[in-house]
Amino acid sequence: MTTTDKTKGFTIVELTLAILFVSILLLAFAVVTIRIGHMYEKGITIKTINQIGRETMDSLRRDVRRSESFLELKNSDSDNGNFRLCLKNVVYLGNYGKMLNSDSPGIDATRFKIDGKPARLVRIEGNDVRDKYCADVPKYDITADKRSELLVSDNTELAVHKLAVSPAVTHGISKLYKLDIEVGTNKKGSLDNNTRCRINHDDSLGAKPDFDYCSVVEFTTFVRIGGVE
Repeated sequence: MTTTDKTKGFTIVELTLAILFVSILLLAFAVVTIRIGHMYEKGITIKTINQIGRETMDSLRRDVRRSESFLELKNSDSDNGNFRLCLKNVVYLGNYGKMLNSDSPGIDATRFKIDGKPARLVRIEGNDVRDKYCADVPKYDITADKRSELLVSDNTELAVHKLAVSPAVTHGISKLYKLDIEVGTNKKGSLDNNTRCRINHDDSLGAKPDFDYCSVVEFTTFVRIGGVE
């Protein structure tokens, strides 16, 4: 007498559906992992900008408080030029982000440089620094001994995108000033004309944007010249 094993196996359709289901799960896991990676890199970039920006603003605030009376901001005529913040014995200077990325002929002659490389933001201290670096035609090669570069990062290129100083009150004589500084990444092609991070590619701006490594933050404070530390 012959017996028949009626145990059923998987059909081709069932196997196909199972493989498809597993593939969808793996794809979803990969997408989530990649997204988490992007969020992590973006978070690190924002954290770096915030930390460096706060340290820069703290340094500016301390020096303005120590300054007795002299406070002057000199920007070049173009918004993609250089800047100088002149105090009594301290000068902050550098090149704005657009100037650092500019390929215009002859622009290198008006870039502030350290050892031949464009300066991003440099603090210089000394009794004669105002005469050298705040003159109408300043010394573009920075050779002062007491100097420190403030926008230093191992992960990305940084730059000052805006620096502004204005009286906190519009009437009378006051030593209270408002300081604004905009600090951020400066990878070519990642910022639009208003120094905001781009998401979409734009051939007119050159390189492909890198949104994960892009962040621009504005810091504002009020400080009194000759104020108490």
